[in-house]
Amino acid sequence: MSSDKSILLYGGIAIVVVIAVFIAIVVSFQPSGSYKLDVSMNAPNYNPNATYLFNTTYFNITISNTGSAPVRGMQVGFYLDDQAIKYYNVSIPAHESAYIRENYTYSQNGTYNFSVVADPSHILDIANSSITSAQLKVNVSNPQQPNLYQYIPSQNTNETYTFTLFPKGMELSSLMDIEYNVSQFKPLLGPDTGISFSIMHDLSPLLNLGNGVYSSYANGTKVYGLWLEGAISNADIKSLLSTYSFPEHGFQKGNSSALFAKLNYTTSFCSYSSKGWTKIFIYYNATEGGNCESMLGSKYNDTEYALLSNATSSHSAEYAKDANFTYKNSTSEGFAISLIGKNYSIYTLSEDGAAGNFASIMGFHPAINISTYHRVCPGYIYVNNSTGLSMCTEYFKSSVPQLQNYSLSDSISISKNYTLQLYSFVDLNYSEDALFNAASLFTKLNITNQYSSWEPLDNNTCSFANSSIGCSYESFNSTSGKYRVKISNGFSSPIKIEAIGCSSYLPVNATTSINETLAAGQSLNASFSCKLASIPISSTVSTYFMNMSYSMSGKQLYADGTLTYADFYVG
Repeated sequence: MSSDKSILLYGGIAIVVVIAVFIAIVVSFQPSGSYKLDVSMNAPNYNPNATYLFNTTYFNITISNTGSAPVRGMQVGFYLDDQAIKYYNVSIPAHESAYIRENYTYSQNGTYNFSVVADPSHILDIANSSITSAQLKVNVSNPQQPNLYQYIPSQNTNETYTFTLFPKGMELSSLMDIEYNVSQFKPLLGPDTGISFSIMHDLSPLLNLGNGVYSSYANGTKVYGLWLEGAISNADIKSLLSTYSFPEHGFQKGNSSALFAKLNYTTSFCSYSSKGWTKIFIYYNATEGGNCESMLGSKYNDTEYALLSNATSSHSAEYAKDANFTYKNSTSEGFAISLIGKNYSIYTLSEDGAAGNFASIMGFHPAINISTYHRVCPGYIYVNNSTGLSMCTEYFKSSVPQLQNYSLSDSISISKNYTLQLYSFVDLNYSEDALFNAASLFTKLNITNQYSSWEPLDNNTCSFANSSIGCSYESFNSTSGKYRVKISNGFSSPIKIEAIGCSSYLPVNATTSINETLAAGQSLNASFSCKLASIPISSTVSTYFMNMSYSMSGKQLYADGTLTYADFYVG
């Protein structure tokens, strides 16, 4: 094995996998010097005919001192292709043993030659020291090519998804679904999000790759298939399921031992390990009858997969553009393709180490008349007259304490045949950048220069806590950044309005001078700016706090109020 192969070592053992095959190599020797040792190495989970990329082999190393003299500070080396991975210093009393546990995860296919050597520097007085070692050769194969539709029905589907997720893509998908309830990501976690979330979230550190498929059918059935590659096995899935106390039983799937679990009245769960993959199937039926075990006993034609492939290949130019639909220099964390009727969508998941995680979606739909197609935007509207881009962005904050320093934004633009969408899960300091980054990405895609317009949410309001002071929203000047409101005097006496303050955070100081007197029943228009917080507002509608200083009958008074506004950006 070449020296440039990367080495993945893990100090702690997270999972112990037991397989029936047991390999042991024991070397015994009778030294003529002061020491008598036995050296052995075995790998209880090693299968010489079924070790695949990103599998992990666990090694048990035993150094036994069978002589009458104690061994102190002896070096023991663990090697791969004669290159040291790790050294240990061991001290062993007479007639006792030292035990070492190691593991190795394979990042490439090929042949791996492991060895353990006691006293590799030949410091101690041991006869025949050249044979104080044990060896184990491991042949690592590439996993089989995934065939996601092989064991699921392919007729009468309402929608179907195929997806590839890397570990952080799995976490992002579960975050979008569980914490933010984003509907587009629910199929990536299957019909039962509880157990799927545990698999995607809890086991993601052990995974290298997850290929999956989700299909729903006209009779209400839903099927979810997941092919996992990594340092896990079906035994790990069984261990995870045991924490839920689901009724389960084993069955045979080809040459593999499979597991069946009944999640609830309508949902069943099956898993087995085969040819480098841990394969999981969740079968949901709206009525009793049919389950994943019976489904796995059948074979199906890849009808829907062919339709999905044809849909994407017929729009290969747009598909190629979406390959660049990422944030700055971010890295890919997965992708997905969906087919719902005549609509299809391409998902791209990515990560930028500094800013956060992003999910872009480019959806194709039958032509719409964008001149008459208008939608209400409950958040920020961005318009660029030179490029024609019109975009709506909403911001959301999670109620989970660990996510309080992050926000999720959803930016969307709609053209005649495409819907462009970017979800940005970012640090609060990057919230406003996410909006303009989305606008930049949409423009670079160059799909069209004609987009449907957005209408602001009709909830721009102004009010004071004292009901005798009336307030109504009038307008916002995007050039000056000032709001215009109408203030009315509902008292029976005149009042003098001295100043107004507006801010997105408390306390609010009245800093904009007004200095006008209102008789009873009169009103005036006042214009002022609102002070923004150091971080962008993370809500669907901006809410500002107001404070107005006024006097009545010689008394100095103050009135608190609020202003809500659906912000409007012009690029």
